[in-house]
Order: sequence, then C-alpha cells, then structure tokens
Amino acid sequence: MTKAQETRQRIISTTMDLLMQQGYHATGLNQIVQESNAPKGSLYFHFPKGKEEIVAEALNLAGEWTCSHVAEALQAHDSVADAVAAITLSFAHLLEEDNYGKSCALLTVAQEVGDDDVLLRKALDEGFAGWYQLFVDMFVKAQFPQQAAERWADLTLSAIEGAQALARGQRSVRPLENTAAMLRLLIGNAQQMYDMNQG
Repeated sequence: MTKAQETRQRIISTTMDLLMQQGYHATGLNQIVQESNAPKGSLYFHFPKGKEEIVAEALNLAGEWTCSHVAEALQAHDSVADAVAAITLSFAHLLEEDNYGKSCALLTVAQEVGDDDVLLRKALDEGFAGWYQLFVDMFVKAQFPQQAAERWADLTLSAIEGAQALARGQRSVRPLENTAAMLRLLIGNAQQMYDMNQG
C-alpha cells in the first residue's frame, strides 16, 4: 500500500470511528483532519466531493466490517437460533468495551440523513442490504422457506439495531441481552415448526 493509499484509508477509518461516536452532523472535516493526522489538502485530493463522499466511504467500510463480523459468528454456530443470539450479544460486548461511546455507524447516520442525500442513502442501503442478505441466506440454509427467511431476516436486523440504540441510550446491555434471549427462543421455535413440516 502506498503512502497516499494509507492516508486515504486512515481518513476513512477515522471517519467511521467518529460516526460511531457522534453521528453525521457532529462530525466535521476539521475534526477528521485532526483525528486522522492527515494533511487537509489530502482530504480534497482523495475526496473531491467533500464530506459526503468521505462519509459514504466510511459507511461502506462499516458495512463491510459488520458483514464480516456477522459472517464469522454465523460460521461458528450450527444452530441458526444460537448464531443470531451470539451476534446480538457480540454487539453488547462491543458497547461495554467502549463504555457505550460507540454504536453502529450505519444506524447513527441513518437517523440523520434525508432522502436528498443520495450518496449517503446509497451507502446506507448497500450496508444494510449486505447484512440483511447474510441473514436471509442463513435462514434459507436452515431450511426456512424463502419468504419466511426474508421476514425473519428483517425482524432480526430490526431487533438488533433497535436494541443497540436502546442499549447505548440507557447505557445498559439489558436490551441486547433480552433481545438475544427472545430471538433465540422465537427462532428456535420456528426452526422446530419448519423441521416438522418437512418431516
């Protein structure tokens, strides 16, 4: 990796970290420059469209990181119910490690941008779609019917993201722990039902 590429990557990583901490509007270009220790001129060299372009790239990175994190957890468990519970609890651990200072970058930005933010909306859509598709594939692999797999994927994603927001706001992992327990129970029951129907 060249020095220019390293600088570009550092800017993106720093921006992702800031988005996780404080969201879109509170993250300014001057802070990105200061935190990334990058020359201000390099910001406009690598990202001629300015802040929106940098944030879009940071959201892409966040989406890739989340998908990788979810994929690893899915591969570590044979039971779909256990896998979803483990993923949910892993976000609880991350919140505790950061003393509730950070949450999902996609979630923080999604709460702030409007429909006219085309570049950011595209990055958000792609980020959430990647996570959603991982869950769909997981449920299909577990022999859930396609339509049911899509509905369970939506429910799982919504529950985890909502629980993250509550957990950070309340400075307690209780919402994530309860969500993990209920998702394990509900998905486990659904798994048994689909297995019986196929038996």
